[in-house]
Amino acid sequence: MALYIEAVKEGQEPVSFGPNSLLVSYGHGWKLQTVTEPQVGARARASVRRTTDTESSPLGVNELHSTKGLLPSVIGVQYIAKVLLAFLLLFVFGAVFTLALENLPRFLIFINSSI
Repeated sequence: MALYIEAVKEGQEPVSFGPNSLLVSYGHGWKLQTVTEPQVGARARASVRRTTDTESSPLGVNELHSTKGLLPSVIGVQYIAKVLLAFLLLFVFGAVFTLALENLPRFLIFINSSI
């Protein structure tokens, strides 16, 4: 039975994956391997590194489930009304600016003739 899985690359420090971690490819040259026997000595303790939340490691299965509460679960009537209002305001502002630009030459002629 494997103790853990780690990604190794020549010249790089290995990255260990825990029991709930998703395995990812770190790119060209990285290989996944299983560790079945504990290594003895200080070199072994230095080479075994646990990924932490501060590193750019993939989210584990438990972390993925905990982020589901951050997203809105139900799209309500208020949400749809706000989206429709935003589209309506977008088209109103577009129409106002279009009319202003179409009538700008007449407005400039009016200003110049009154001076």
